[in-house]
Amino acid sequence: MLLLIMAAAQAASAPPVTSPPPLGRPAPPPPIMALPPVNILRERPAQELFETAVKPRGPVPSWISNDDYPASSIRNGKEGMTAVALTVTPEGRVDGCFVETSAGDPMLDFTTCRLLTSRARFEPGRDQDGRAVPSALSIKIAWRLPQASSQLLAQAMPRIPLAPWASTVTFEVEQGAIVRCTEERAPPAPVFVNNCQTPGAVRTALSLAPRGGKPGSRTTIQFFTRLSPYKEWTVGTPPKGTPLVHYVADLEIDEQGNISNCVLRKAVAPKGAIPSASPDCRKIFAGRYTVARRVSDNVAVPNTAMVEVMMVRAAER
Repeated sequence: MLLLIMAAAQAASAPPVTSPPPLGRPAPPPPIMALPPVNILRERPAQELFETAVKPRGPVPSWISNDDYPASSIRNGKEGMTAVALTVTPEGRVDGCFVETSAGDPMLDFTTCRLLTSRARFEPGRDQDGRAVPSALSIKIAWRLPQASSQLLAQAMPRIPLAPWASTVTFEVEQGAIVRCTEERAPPAPVFVNNCQTPGAVRTALSLAPRGGKPGSRTTIQFFTRLSPYKEWTVGTPPKGTPLVHYVADLEIDEQGNISNCVLRKAVAPKGAIPSASPDCRKIFAGRYTVARRVSDNVAVPNTAMVEVMMVRAAER
């Protein structure tokens, strides 16, 4: 459950923050931020797309750094080389990623595609008349475990903000494989909650999608999570449809950022939908949270929050 999806935070202390506004005076909702979709190609791009010259905008090494190393890959000691073929739009953005050679770890491969889709920019290929045209190129990314693995793991798993935020992740699954993933977040939604590369979210999306299916038919799995430190929701719109999983809880957070009390107000989890589903409220919402600090003496104070998570499966198309 959310124990897997939230990827329990084991890390770094949050910087001091001011005390939250009094209950009943919600902050205005933050803007929704749509992240680029990750389009995993099932086949290598057509050879003719590689025949036009494509030049990177800016230094390629700046696109991926040690700070991007997936936490699960660090824990499992995974490293290797991922070679991908990227399709590039006439505007110079990546709109497709095909894994030509795997690093031996699906999370490293997926992270390569995700980060290049989000960050890589190119001078697109041009035809004989000088017009920008769709193109393709190959890139290799070497993933090497850094020496400070524990420190990077801490950076990859920060605390969960006790502020109004929401996250919606949409997986499209075709014949047992994720072929597309999009994310929408209302900051300060943490990037490790329900995102396109969280191991628990990926596994759960695949487990909720029907097995097999006709070629070309896709099943949409949506993950929705939101948090509010107030007595009402101030951001986030739940996805439409009947949820396969739906949890709503009231949390009490102690001075260390741990859950001191957790009360489920709603718990819907069909038997067998997720093998690891647990009725233990603290396990469902496992993680370490930020805590407010008094401005006068910088002492942490307890806090409360409402949390909701939904998993909805749309009809096949």
